[in-house]
Amino acid sequence: MSTLIQVGAPPYQIHILPQRLDKLTLVGTTVIFFALMNLMKIVPYWALEQFSAVTFATSAVLLPLAIASNFFGLWLARRTPTELFYQLAYVLMLLISLALLWRGASAIL
Repeated sequence: MSTLIQVGAPPYQIHILPQRLDKLTLVGTTVIFFALMNLMKIVPYWALEQFSAVTFATSAVLLPLAIASNFFGLWLARRTPTELFYQLAYVLMLLISLALLWRGASAIL
């Protein structure tokens, strides 16, 4: 439930965005929250045998991209005006929610 392509982000955003935290506080809180959520998934994923040499190799290959995209996101957050930052967050949350609804409805139909 804890990644954007699953269903954890929209409920989290619905809870956190109306609090109107400072944008860097919001970013930091979100990073810590999802890092802890992902940390809690290690034991169940291990039990489900989701870790293998292939998944670790894929992670190693993608690690530089993950680090670079995090630094780019932080750079972007620092330079985006607060009001625009929140407007973008709400628009992106709406788009993600619509995509999840679309996928759910198409699976039912």
